[in-house]
Amino acid sequence: MAAVSPWQSPVRNQKLNPLLKLDLGHGFYRSLDFGYLRPTQSRTFECKKLAVSAASNDNAASLTESTPTLTRSKVKRHTISVFVGDESGIINRIAGVFARRGYNIESLAVGLNKDKALFTIVVSGTEKVLRQVVEQLNKLVNVIKVEDISRESQVERELMLIKLNAEPNSRAEIMWLVDIFRAKIVDTSEDSLTIEVTGDPGKMVAVQRNLSKFGIKELARTGKAMWDYLHRIYHQDHSARKFQLDLEISNSR
Repeated sequence: MAAVSPWQSPVRNQKLNPLLKLDLGHGFYRSLDFGYLRPTQSRTFECKKLAVSAASNDNAASLTESTPTLTRSKVKRHTISVFVGDESGIINRIAGVFARRGYNIESLAVGLNKDKALFTIVVSGTEKVLRQVVEQLNKLVNVIKVEDISRESQVERELMLIKLNAEPNSRAEIMWLVDIFRAKIVDTSEDSLTIEVTGDPGKMVAVQRNLSKFGIKELARTGKAMWDYLHRIYHQDHSARKFQLDLEISNSR
């Protein structure tokens, strides 16, 4: 009588080992029932088929997890500097480029000096689309230079005026916070205080967050201004400092 291999049973519907649970990785499991084997099918073949299926599922799970990382574009805050020849309607044309792409300008600061202007624009978006915006801005008439300077080292300053509710019992705490942030009280009335704050955008957010508990009546921010960037624009003719001084003089008049 021929010996019967443990991996192949000639007996129909012979009961073997019960359920087998396989770990496919990434939190996936598969249960297999070896309770019944067909007479023409070996257990070795079943296990090999299962191993191939498990590997396929493992690769599919790995691909599913990695695909969003590869395709997802991160939205970041970018600072765009646009140096232009000053003319009527240039602001509308620059804003129109961002509007056509569906971007809202978060901050816009303009420095004018005779026949030239420097726009510092803060906007949030993906790097790919922002590169396209920079290319389109470069094609506008009278645009001299456009750059995304988000990664460049520069000095950022912004001015904010904030008007607060100021009851007599809370004025001492408000003045204490004003002193901590090196701000100034520029106006006062019986029930309100107007505070002037100068600094980088992070400082503006911190001041607003700490003073919001008193009740903010009005708030105005100028947008970011960056000065070190001017040195790179004018390094060929060494007129950066002259441009800064002219701007300061014209703004003070």
